[in-house]
Amino acid sequence: MGLAFRFASHSHRDDGVGQVPPPSLGGCRGILEGGTAMKLPVLYVGPECPACETAKKFLELRGIAYEERSVEDPGVMEELLAITGKTTVPVLDLPTGELLIGWEPRRWARALDPEGVIVE
Repeated sequence: MGLAFRFASHSHRDDGVGQVPPPSLGGCRGILEGGTAMKLPVLYVGPECPACETAKKFLELRGIAYEERSVEDPGVMEELLAITGKTTVPVLDLPTGELLIGWEPRRWARALDPEGVIVE
């Protein structure tokens, strides 16, 4: 199965003391909690899916690292059906166990941003 790991490119600002702050992990702040790597959010996408492209941009604008899985890859559609019972994409499977099914910007913002701010 072809898995693509996406790490958003982003620019850092200097915090004034020579330290560069790490990228935001949104609702996935525990990626390296206790020195143990936790799993990344998984974004399920489909071909020619404008909502999927928007969801990717949404995550990238926030500097959120994620693993991308395409339903075109063998076994991924079955995996998606097993966890959601649907064929809808995009789906974001968060490390917390929360599933964001379909593109709903306000819901994604609430789940990923502590303040629920939508960045266009």
